[in-house]
Amino acid sequence: MKLQRKRQSGITLVEVTVSMMFTMMIFGIYATAVVDSVDASASNIGGASLHEIGRRTLETIARDLSRTGNAMDVTWGIQFPHVFSNGQPDPALAGGWEHDTAELAAIVAAFPPGPPPPPEPLNPPPFVAPGFELTPMGIREIVFRLPEDLDGDGRILVADNTIEWSKSTTGYIMRPNDKGNLSLVRRSINATNVVREATICTDVEALTFDSVETKNILPMDAIEVHLHLKRQDVRGRIQRLHLTTTMVMRNSQ
Repeated sequence: MKLQRKRQSGITLVEVTVSMMFTMMIFGIYATAVVDSVDASASNIGGASLHEIGRRTLETIARDLSRTGNAMDVTWGIQFPHVFSNGQPDPALAGGWEHDTAELAAIVAAFPPGPPPPPEPLNPPPFVAPGFELTPMGIREIVFRLPEDLDGDGRILVADNTIEWSKSTTGYIMRPNDKGNLSLVRRSINATNVVREATICTDVEALTFDSVETKNILPMDAIEVHLHLKRQDVRGRIQRLHLTTTMVMRNSQ
């Protein structure tokens, strides 16, 4: 009897094996949960970073657009700001601003068809908030002039209180890059055709600028901007972000 009780109080090999398998299963579930949690945290960090990139990009653009204004260039016969599509500006600007026309047109053609924009009202309100282009719809770039103290009197206004506009042209253009995205480039061309460029963002999927010339429900002194960003997160998933703003210009000749 004593021997029988001793055998019953022991642990069999089968029990040890089952216990180990159960422990390994629990550890595996925990380890998977930890990995998923880390990946999710990294993905959230990546998303927040994309928001930060978008915010800084729009802030850079806004600093320029808030300083520019409607101005007619009588020499070229162009109204600034000048908005153009897919690298094809007015022919008067083609020498310094036409670029990558075939590549940009192909990118736009590959965009999936989005919903049509709502009809424009016959009597539009004085201001319309942006938000039509919720999906990438095209690439529209912009060229403008910035104020400059040309006569050296410390002011950007002349005797009749009109603004002195720089002889340089400044603008934002898209350029295809090796990431499969577009790079947003700030370009400036001075009176002697010296070109200066700075890359602002390399995660652009699409970017559109609109003025009253391209969207007649906008106020005369407004520029509407739609920025679409795209990139892969740490797990290879595509992240997209759409940001938009409307800037009020100086609106003075």
